[in-house]
Amino acid sequence: MKPQLRPQITQCEGKRSYPTWSLARDGRGPSERLDIYRCPHCGQFHLGNKPKGQGRPKPPPPAIELEF
Repeated sequence: MKPQLRPQITQCEGKRSYPTWSLARDGRGPSERLDIYRCPHCGQFHLGNKPKGQGRPKPPPPAIELEF
């Protein structure tokens, strides 16, 4: 069973975006321990857990050549 991919729009939905890292740090608050990350979809900075990227696709397995 393959994991379902979430649409890119929903990753930003409900999160406040900041244009710069320093503004996101100031908006975080002193007691909040949230990570600041650049969103791959909109290019803005968000607070919270960074969504897992798809990463590089795996190369296909090597072809098995049969000799007769």
